Amino acid sequence: AVVSTQSTGNWMNNTETILPGWDKETVGQQYQIVKKMTTESHASLYGDLEVIPNESLATFLGTPQEGGQRWGSGEPTSNWQSLQSQDVMVDWMRRKLEKENDEDAAMELKREIKFHEEKERYVEKTVSAIAEYLLGDAVPALTEIPLEIQHGECNKAIMNGFFSACNTRIQDHPYITKYLSTLAKLCNVYSDEVILSTIGRFCNAN
Repeated sequence: AVVSTQSTGNWMNNTETILPGWDKETVGQQYQIVKKMTTESHASLYGDLEVIPNESLATFLGTPQEGGQRWGSGEPTSNWQSLQSQDVMVDWMRRKLEKENDEDAAMELKREIKFHEEKERYVEKTVSAIAEYLLGDAVPALTEIPLEIQHGECNKAIMNGFFSACNTRIQDHPYITKYLSTLAKLCNVYSDEVILSTIGRFCNAN
């Protein structure tokens, strides 16, 4: 999936421009187009970079046909479910598993999907534990506050510390970004030393 700030708008423009030809453009081709259009931020491509760039956009978005149905599914567009960009990689694995006829390949996909599902639960549980340890009953209030990076060095330090201590990488586990804003918000309340100490405690515990 392509992610960043300005590139999001460029991605949407490109996606709408080529509609309904989503089966004619690959993820890799769209990434190169969006990258050239993006000048104020950095477009990024993550997930399985040996496979996903060669997949057509229709693999993830579908291609409407007459009657407003999703390409290859017969599903009305009104029934489409939105998918967060962080979940594209695992969703792609599930789609591939549905079509996989080779038993060994299917077993490997099941193992990969299980691994990523467990990794996401681990990260969600760990981030929640870190926030609750530091904030207690104030956690709900924190989640409602919009993310504002006020202490860049602290944010950088705790993200690197979290990735290292909890053995995670955005490139390999893009779904973890759904939980990182909570850590970033802690920098507006605590020093990086306090947060890093707590990260070490709970990453090792979980």
